[in-house]
Amino acid sequence: MPGTLRHQTHVILSSEPPRQTLTIAVTAIITAMIVINVVAVILSSVPSLHQQFSLWFEIIELVSAVFFTAEWYLRVWACVERTEYFGLRHAKARLRYIVSPLPLIDIIAVVPLYLSIFDIVNAESLVALRLLRLLQLVRFFSPLVVLWRVIRSESPAMMGAIFIVLVLIIIAASGMYMVERDVQPNNFGSIPAAMWWASVTLTTVGYGDVVPITVIGRMFGVVIMMLGIGLVALPAGMLASRFSEELHHRREEYRRRVDLALQDGQLDDAELDSLKAAQQEYMLTDQSANQIVAEESKRRSHVCQTCGKTVVS
Repeated sequence: MPGTLRHQTHVILSSEPPRQTLTIAVTAIITAMIVINVVAVILSSVPSLHQQFSLWFEIIELVSAVFFTAEWYLRVWACVERTEYFGLRHAKARLRYIVSPLPLIDIIAVVPLYLSIFDIVNAESLVALRLLRLLQLVRFFSPLVVLWRVIRSESPAMMGAIFIVLVLIIIAASGMYMVERDVQPNNFGSIPAAMWWASVTLTTVGYGDVVPITVIGRMFGVVIMMLGIGLVALPAGMLASRFSEELHHRREEYRRRVDLALQDGQLDDAELDSLKAAQQEYMLTDQSANQIVAEESKRRSHVCQTCGKTVVS
């Protein structure tokens, strides 16, 4: 409920505009902690630095474990104030929140800290999991939020494209195994061995460490390379198209907000503040936002305020 400590905690931890000064400060602190922790993980992988500053790295790990655990607990405690969980029992809302992507990333990122602190597992073996903390920045930066939404909305189509690529890798590896196994048993002596060549060829990386030497093998390789140029670019094209649609949708949503605010023919201070917050939410530049306001103001000036019909002058 608004006014309660739990609601205030949700507002402070929320990265959605409009943001209060305290919210911005907390966001800056969390972002700084994530950056410090990631930099510490990277630097600790250097043997000389790890030996010289091992105590500092341990202190950073301990402080980070306490800090990120407290942040996770507060987010779980306050998540019942999120609009999508209204009407749900608190236990059910919190469980649903915990199993959502970002809270799961929070858990996966903080667990290695405790495993390292209590010497349950060697910290070096968990470097990849600890660096997942970078994904926590998604909730603080609007472009990353948009990209995350695009990936999530296009995930079925992308999974289909990836599946097709995997099938082609197997087919390409099998074909090259049949053609080149006798002349290059070390590189194409089995289908799994040939899958390395198929992978780097279909993805257009082309390391050149493994190449076909027979005429048929090279002809087959050309076909695979041509397929790779089109198919591997397919997921990128999907994301680019969907990202453009998402940005267009945000512009239209902002235009709708401007249109509603201009119903009385002018913008007061409260409406200007609301539009400024909407501009931040929809990731619009000042130039784009001002252009939309100007266009809607001009359009409104030709609309009859009594009947709402367009007046042709």
